[in-house]
Parts: sequence; structure tokens; C-alpha cells
Amino acid sequence: MSAIMATTVSTTTTKMECLVCVTEVSKSQIHKCPHCEFECCTTCIKYHINTSQKTEKNCMNCKKKLTRSTLVGFLGKSFADKLYRTDIKELVFKEEMIRALYLRSKSARIFGQLKKRSQQLKKTLRKK
Repeated sequence: MSAIMATTVSTTTTKMECLVCVTEVSKSQIHKCPHCEFECCTTCIKYHINTSQKTEKNCMNCKKKLTRSTLVGFLGKSFADKLYRTDIKELVFKEEMIRALYLRSKSARIFGQLKKRSQQLKKTLRKK
């Protein structure tokens, strides 16, 4: 009986339950947000980071920015390098394309308003 208890004690000290996926993982796989102390496992962090369609990667609890060095600490340098090399570059490109389209439509609208105003001013000047 004491051998079973010793085994149980040793597993409880090395294992923790992830608050997000409710899976039992080793303590080394649990990471804390530096801002709010929220804890979850590496798998959940990777899923959250990979599914986020924003260039800024945030804590899933407090939404504060996770720095690159924090991500390296949580997920390893190779994961962070791949994330910044491919995924974030693609997201930045998409954001810039959306911004360019928005600015194009906005400038076309402003140009139309200026053209209309110019025509009104010409009519006003002709009347005088």
C-alpha cells in the first residue's frame, strides 16, 4: 500500500492538469502568462497561437501581448522562428493587402467628393 501511495505522490508532483484542455501533462509542459499568471499546456498554447489570425500573439486569458522571447521560452526557438518566418509574414502581408484595399476605396470616395465639390464651385463661379 505504501508503494502505491509513493507512486501516486510522485506522479502528482510531476503532473498537472491543463486548465484549458483538462489533460494531465508534466509540469514542464505547463506555462504561465507573465502578465496574469494564467497556466495552460504547450499544446493549448500552440493551438491558440496557430489559430490566431493576428500578427501580435496574445495570452488567451488576459489578451496582453506575448513577446517573442516569451514564446521562445514556452514553445522553443525552432517553433518561434518558424512562426515569425512564415506565419507572421503571411499575416502581415494579408493585413497590408486589406489596408491597401481599404485606403483605395476611401481615397476613391474622397476623390468623388472632391470632384463633386469642384463641379459645384465651377457652377457657382459661372453664375457670378
